[in-house]
Amino acid sequence: MKPSLILRIAACFGAILFLSACSQRQAYMTKAASVDEAIESSQVIPSVSEKTNYLLSQARLFYQSKDYEGALVLSGYILEKIDKDSLQARRIFEKAQQELLKSAHKKLNEAMRELQRLR
Repeated sequence: MKPSLILRIAACFGAILFLSACSQRQAYMTKAASVDEAIESSQVIPSVSEKTNYLLSQARLFYQSKDYEGALVLSGYILEKIDKDSLQARRIFEKAQQELLKSAHKKLNEAMRELQRLR
């Protein structure tokens, strides 16, 4: 084979790998429409570590968008079904749980104030 042909083949292969990595990174940066969609999308990822990374990124995106219940469900799914020792999943789970508890306490206090006002 000619050296220039080998270089072209190598360049094409490199471009394919680069575009594949960019596509995967974009998927990690785009929040799924729902927890179910995120879990369903993860089912086609063959590698356990890649599946975990994808679901962790989704859990972070749900948390950042203040969907603490979604973050809790996704991180719990990781811990229950994929990697029970994932420290990152455990941290997201705990942070989301704390935010949900804060929200519940706030709503309870508001309801108690409203009840007091009605008496």
